[in-house]
Amino acid sequence: MQDKKLLKTALSLSHKKKYREALAYLQEAQKKGNAEATYALANWYHYGRAVKKDEKKSIQLLKKAVALKHPEACRVFAGYLEQGKGIKKNIKAALKLYKISLKAGNKSSAFEIARLYYYGIGVRKDFEQARSYALKAARCGDEEAYRMLGVMYKNGEGVTKSRSRSEFWYKRVSGKSSGPTKK
Repeated sequence: MQDKKLLKTALSLSHKKKYREALAYLQEAQKKGNAEATYALANWYHYGRAVKKDEKKSIQLLKKAVALKHPEACRVFAGYLEQGKGIKKNIKAALKLYKISLKAGNKSSAFEIARLYYYGIGVRKDFEQARSYALKAARCGDEEAYRMLGVMYKNGEGVTKSRSRSEFWYKRVSGKSSGPTKK
């Protein structure tokens, strides 16, 4: 059976709460190099779903999913690298993975990159980069990005200080403005 069919079967069984049966299909799809199955198995080992909870195994599988360029695996593993969770802390590698994740379509990575630049975590503090990535995140409706942009305009960090622009972003957080911003 092809890896995509194996994954589809595993997901179907999982939705029916037949986790033990689903596990065999996930493992087979993972062995065939399916990134989604590899990431799913990493989560199963992380949370102990149908398997004994095993952080080392979870991280090994997460690394494999990263090698397969799974966008969410890249974002999650970047967080592990940033925090030193179960692996050696490496902010520069985390930033690189956040960027790979964003490029692969994981929009939530944009705020993580903005945060690193804004606070100067492992990189030189750079408000212009922070603003650029915060805007990308804001376009996807990320409320943390709205807050960051509100603060940046309020304080004039990397932008011209503007009370009206600051209020614009803060209002988006409180729900007084609707939907994500346009590109």
